[in-house]
Amino acid sequence: MTVLNRLLGLALGLALFGAGLLAVVEAVLAFMGRPPWLVPYDQWAPALDELSWDDRSLMVAAALLVLAGILLVVVQLWPARPSALRIADQRADRLAALDGRGLQELLRRSAVDDSDVVHADVRVRRRAARVSGRVPQDAQPRTVQSRTRERVQARVDELRLQRPLKVKVDMKRSKARAR
Repeated sequence: MTVLNRLLGLALGLALFGAGLLAVVEAVLAFMGRPPWLVPYDQWAPALDELSWDDRSLMVAAALLVLAGILLVVVQLWPARPSALRIADQRADRLAALDGRGLQELLRRSAVDDSDVVHADVRVRRRAARVSGRVPQDAQPRTVQSRTRERVQARVDELRLQRPLKVKVDMKRSKARAR
């Protein structure tokens, strides 16, 4: 979600910056008595004078702006994926948490500790850790998958997280390389 937030913020910021810059350029041109550059305000002014607040086009434009504003607020209020997972602790005066990326790397290293795991990727969500990996052509993916699930689940259990994570593992054979 942070990527979407950043892109929306960038787009909105660039649009506002461009509109402000255009307004400044048009104001300077009008002050100097020159014709408009991009916004033909001299042609739009009579049409805008005739426009009333109950005009259909004005209502549609206002409704679209309100919907866009509501959409931006909803996107910002949508709960993001947790960046830290809390560790269960017996003491109420202490708060301990694990960074999500650090946990992913820890679980990835636990998965690749198996000699039959060639490559592993880990994604940690709210309730589950998903491990996807590759095994050599001569290894049995199901056997390695069950061993990896046990190893990674044991590592998760050692951490004593406040919300236990379910470990899901998917192992596939690595593609043979042409020599």
